[in-house]
Amino acid sequence: ERAAVPMVSQQALDEATAEVDDLKEKLRSMVPKALFDASQQNLNAAVGEVERLRDELSSVSSVLKANLRSFRDEIDSLSGEISRLRNVVQSMVPVVQHNMLQDQLKQSGGEIQRLKKALASSVSVSELGEAKEEAKRLADELERMRQRMQEMVPKEAASRSKDEIDGLSAEVKRLQQQVEGMVAKELALQN
Repeated sequence: ERAAVPMVSQQALDEATAEVDDLKEKLRSMVPKALFDASQQNLNAAVGEVERLRDELSSVSSVLKANLRSFRDEIDSLSGEISRLRNVVQSMVPVVQHNMLQDQLKQSGGEIQRLKKALASSVSVSELGEAKEEAKRLADELERMRQRMQEMVPKEAASRSKDEIDGLSAEVKRLQQQVEGMVAKELALQN
């Protein structure tokens, strides 16, 4: 006698079929746990590398900023030095020109001494006339030198040379007046 086969209701069969379909759908949207864990480890490693690179970039950025500040300070310092040197250069003239001016001053001083000696020993109208012309020439030369001085002599040297020229100019004017007075007296005596 065969054993009786239990009867399965259609409702139970439909429920089982629905559960199988539901499990299939869930499996489609899932991955094996081992694969998920491996992906999670890779993600954690990537996040760690990003943080490391971010820290390294921040450190490099700090160094670059410090270097940039240093470079800017150096540039400012160099710019200030360049401006200072430009001002120094603008207040100076070549040594050769200054030496030439000093030589001319010495020469003019020598001519004044010679003129003084000539005045002390001369009595003729012709010699007095020559002395007067020499004094005028010397005055003109000193005026030219004064103009040159304004164009090219620097600071302390300029002030010293200017004082010398002013002194020489005053001496020349005094000598001119003395010569003119002597010429006038000589002419009056001859008349």
